[in-house]
Amino acid sequence: PLSGSSGIIDITAAFTPPATLTNVTASAVKTVGTNPWTTAVTLSWDQTSDAGFVVYIVRRSADSGPDTAEIVVARITSSTTVTYTDYTPASGIEYTYYVSQVSNGSGSELESVRESAAIEVTFGGVIITAVGAAASTTQAALRYTAERLEERVIDEVVYTPLSGSNPQTIRSATRYRTIGLDAALPLDTYSTATQKKNELEDLDAANVTVCYRDNTGRKLFGRISDLTFTDQIPDWWRCSLSIREENYTEAVD
Repeated sequence: PLSGSSGIIDITAAFTPPATLTNVTASAVKTVGTNPWTTAVTLSWDQTSDAGFVVYIVRRSADSGPDTAEIVVARITSSTTVTYTDYTPASGIEYTYYVSQVSNGSGSELESVRESAAIEVTFGGVIITAVGAAASTTQAALRYTAERLEERVIDEVVYTPLSGSNPQTIRSATRYRTIGLDAALPLDTYSTATQKKNELEDLDAANVTVCYRDNTGRKLFGRISDLTFTDQIPDWWRCSLSIREENYTEAVD
């Protein structure tokens, strides 16, 4: 049989990452005409000139609150699309956004160094926003809310033996929250009461997941489970609203 060993050959490969994107900025913006606060963040950057461009990647993290984990919130495959709007940042918390590009050079996809921008939005009440494609147009801002109830719900069944012995509780592992509030919808400098009522009805009719945010930094994804209105005087409504928490992730991968 043949035996022996080969020599060791050192191979050095040099990869040059794509250029870092320039002029990455974050701006607080309003997204609905009747909204009195800036409740969303729009990012912008200069268009890449890389001929091998594949995708822009937008990541997000926060210093505290519900969004401390870094996630990818957008992958943009058009090189000419150089803006992205995050419609669901929590109030009073600083967020950092990171933007990079991936290009394909010599058959290998490489990611550029990430460029970042930090910003904080603060608003004075409750914002309820549809998630997904309707986020830019379907939302409601509530300025005048009474006590906002957050309730933890645990599914359970209580078994009561016929023998008269003590009952036994069987609990599910499922835990979720509900948010309940009452809000006044008066005529003010931002909208009529009917406009606010219509915004809430549009959210309910959309039958999609919504994001509840308020001025305490609280943030919850769920479905509107109850929505009722009471008319008091012309152009003055009062509503009762409940949102039931549902499983939802903002990460795109």
